[in-house]
Amino acid sequence: MENQEAAENQDPAEKRDAEGNQEVVENREAEGKQEAVENQQSTKAFDASGARKGRLTLVLGLAALVSVFGSSFQYGYNVAVINSPSLQMQAFYNMSYFERNGKYIDSGFLTLLWSLTVSMYPLGGFFGSLMVAPLVNKLGRKGTLLLNNIFSIVPAIMMGSSKAAKSFEIIIIARIIVGICAGLSSNVVPMYLGELSPKNLRGALGVAPQLFITIGILIAQLFGLRKALANEKGTALQLMCSQ
Repeated sequence: MENQEAAENQDPAEKRDAEGNQEVVENREAEGKQEAVENQQSTKAFDASGARKGRLTLVLGLAALVSVFGSSFQYGYNVAVINSPSLQMQAFYNMSYFERNGKYIDSGFLTLLWSLTVSMYPLGGFFGSLMVAPLVNKLGRKGTLLLNNIFSIVPAIMMGSSKAAKSFEIIIIARIIVGICAGLSSNVVPMYLGELSPKNLRGALGVAPQLFITIGILIAQLFGLRKALANEKGTALQLMCSQ
């Protein structure tokens, strides 16, 4: 009762001062809470070393996706694509040779030609790996990947036109060229992604090439089914899809 009477008897000016002081205290408390939240958010934006954490932006994601799909995926696809249509391709070799020379290829020579077709891919990869250092130093990572498209598009055209040209030599040469493409991409893409990605995302983006290599092998095995492309009509398309 006494406090209530004292509050009623209090001067209006004193009441206004008390209310103003209370508002000031409440505003300061709100500002303090807001600063604490901002400090917490800014702390999350930095790692332990004090460097700002990077984010996976749309541009970064698209750049990583295009680089690994256009290089690592092709590498994995070309590793496995040559196995499924082996019978159809050897029959094509035999028929092409017969139309030129009027006789079929000896079994030993046919095995040699098929062995060359398979082995030219890693041989081209060897030459492509040797080309990495001079090209990267001269053109940079991105420029080397752009140049590498030539070693991808040209063999695609060659493999797709081999049946129309009735020449199995075109396939063998195309396997060397696409091997150069694989040798370049398998070395340049990890370097490109490592320099492109922020430090905290470098490990996640670094595994993308290996992931797309396995996806390429999987797609090649699916295309290798006889009901898909592993038949007489689909062999050329199957090889062309590798690019």
